[in-house]
Amino acid sequence: MKKTLFTLAAVATVALFSASTASAQCAFDAPGKAKGLKSDMTRGYAPCGSGITFPSSNTAGSSGTPGCTPPTPYSSFLFSDKGKCSIKSSAKLESPCGTGTPGDCSNLTLQAKCGGITNADGVTPISGSGWALNTLARTTLNDKANGDQTIIDFPAQFTFDPANKGKLKLKSDTHTLLLLLFGPGNELAACTSLETLSVKIVDPLGNIFATMGTSTR
Repeated sequence: MKKTLFTLAAVATVALFSASTASAQCAFDAPGKAKGLKSDMTRGYAPCGSGITFPSSNTAGSSGTPGCTPPTPYSSFLFSDKGKCSIKSSAKLESPCGTGTPGDCSNLTLQAKCGGITNADGVTPISGSGWALNTLARTTLNDKANGDQTIIDFPAQFTFDPANKGKLKLKSDTHTLLLLLFGPGNELAACTSLETLSVKIVDPLGNIFATMGTSTR
């Protein structure tokens, strides 16, 4: 995991996406299987009818639904015609825990990548550092000291490797993250449920470039 930025929230990056593994000691409800998440990402646009950019609608669609024009992305960077971003997570119950800590634990790996991103001129591929993946997760787990609980929603930020020829990539996992934050013995509990509340790619200025979603042209 290269250059991962830890906000106070990394406690909960605890991690990012999906891991749900129930055991006999867990009283809270969870599905029998929810091992990962995979999603493409689309551009992040300013909302219509709220916020600074469009405090109220200024047009309407053919159906009469209020709208805002022109569509205004948060970031000045662009997707090329073949540009794309995607994210992937995979959670695994380890028995015994792969770090050597006694007992079982969960480990979640996270990967994100982009290609075909250009500067505002629409031609020059991006390069250099400063791109990040921002997440917000809600974690419910069987804490080894205090039992079942849902901790407060935590944000976390992961830094991409420096961009090269319009491409971005990152790879991280909870074992590495929690070891750096808290030291040995602080892995995710075997019984952990993570709700993915928000996943966004932000540019070097901190503006939202992409968010989970779909797109057609």
